[in-house]
Amino acid sequence: MTPWQRAIISTKHRVSPDNLSGLVMWFKADSLALTNGAQVFSWADSAGNGHTATQTTYPTLAPTFLTNRINGKPAVNFSAAGTQFLRMATTWSATSTTTIFYVYKGTSFTNYQSMISGQIGCYDIQFGSLAEQNLVVAGVANVGLGSNAWTPGTFYQANIAYDGTTANFRRGMVSDGTVVNAQSFTDYTDTLGVQNSHFQWLDGEIAELFIFDRVLTGTEITQMETYLNTKYGI
Repeated sequence: MTPWQRAIISTKHRVSPDNLSGLVMWFKADSLALTNGAQVFSWADSAGNGHTATQTTYPTLAPTFLTNRINGKPAVNFSAAGTQFLRMATTWSATSTTTIFYVYKGTSFTNYQSMISGQIGCYDIQFGSLAEQNLVVAGVANVGLGSNAWTPGTFYQANIAYDGTTANFRRGMVSDGTVVNAQSFTDYTDTLGVQNSHFQWLDGEIAELFIFDRVLTGTEITQMETYLNTKYGI
């Protein structure tokens, strides 16, 4: 078999997020038809579930589209100093199980920061004071932290799978720790870049973020990590 034939077979069998069941929302910067430095007033939900994130109420607080940020792909930059955020047109009512994937580069990690959040009791993906990924029941309880600090200025792919009791953290396609802590998520997620109460502003670049309403199998997690690795080279 020639390398060209192997590449064709590999492409045909490559799995993307929308090939798996339970995809709730999917934000990818390369879906945006914008020029470098343009403000992002609307970021469509590529899952097709209507969770488009917009900033029309406060246009000056829209994040910024940046080209060629990682492996030739763009990213959306959220500035903590600029208090930039997006609000989803429709909300996601949290379930007690989820798997969340993202490709992110932090500009700084000097304070707690929320990547995606919402009402009290929703899923809140944060970075802690020591720059580790953190799963939180917003305004209620901390589920747990990943094991390793993130280096400012470096893109990582990461994911968190939570079954209502155990949170498995992964970064760079390897384990980033496991935490056992039973918690309930009771309210909806609707915000990118800040907690809904407007503190803990994100300071960094999101290249891609997608969420499932179930715990993926080990094989499925590997498929999603391979999808991100192939796309972003990390």
